[in-house]
Amino acid sequence: MTNSAASVPVVTSAWMIYVPVICALIASSVTIIGIVLNSYFARKHKKEEQEHAIKKEIFLGFAEYISNSMALLQAVVNPSLEVQAVLSKYSEQAGVIGKMYVVAEPNLLLAARALVTELETYGSELVAMRRGLDNINLKVANLKESHTEASKALDNLNEHRLSLFRSGTIPTESVQSAHQWECDFIIKRLDELTDTLYKAEVEAYHSALSLFEIGITASQQVEEKTFIVLRLIKEQLKIPHQAFTYEEAVKTQHKKRAESAKKLIQIRKEATAKN
Repeated sequence: MTNSAASVPVVTSAWMIYVPVICALIASSVTIIGIVLNSYFARKHKKEEQEHAIKKEIFLGFAEYISNSMALLQAVVNPSLEVQAVLSKYSEQAGVIGKMYVVAEPNLLLAARALVTELETYGSELVAMRRGLDNINLKVANLKESHTEASKALDNLNEHRLSLFRSGTIPTESVQSAHQWECDFIIKRLDELTDTLYKAEVEAYHSALSLFEIGITASQQVEEKTFIVLRLIKEQLKIPHQAFTYEEAVKTQHKKRAESAKKLIQIRKEATAKN
């Protein structure tokens, strides 16, 4: 009995020593686990932020590419705008779709590829038509310049003959014949230039109408695919959006503009046919 009673304080003393140690170890383990988990989630969050930043940069670059492509289409169908500057900027970003393969989800990638194909197809067609129109306009400008020069030459000949008569000088018959031959030659040249110029101007007019007409179709087709791509980009970046109301409003406005443009084209075609 004495030994048993004596062992109780010993056991109690042992527990009093080990319990704090065990608690301290548990607390340390929990702290270490907390630090490890916190570090893991911090790294994971940082990685997600970096991935999101990369995606955002690439997607914004692609959006800029779309914007420049649309600007190219608009510049091409407007004969008063210079195409080369816009075309150079477009060419610099032509490889942007390659970056999309790295970060885009399959549905977004397919939509982006379809949009780029549409832009490249219409862009190539419109640029070729525009270059043809520019060549016709250059021809018209050269013909006008030649017509002006021929008119001045005829005026100078007539002025020279009148000056001779005013001075009382009567040219010989051979000089008069040469003068008349030269006048007849220039008048014939002017008639040819007038006819060629008229045909060239009609060709330029119809080429401009065709370019404008295809430009309207291109704009409608590209716009529809653009809305799909931008919507998918916002979804992948987890950006809340209520684009449908905006898209419908833009589509309605674009439809009205297209209808007005088509009516204008039809009126001009009918007016040209009457002439």
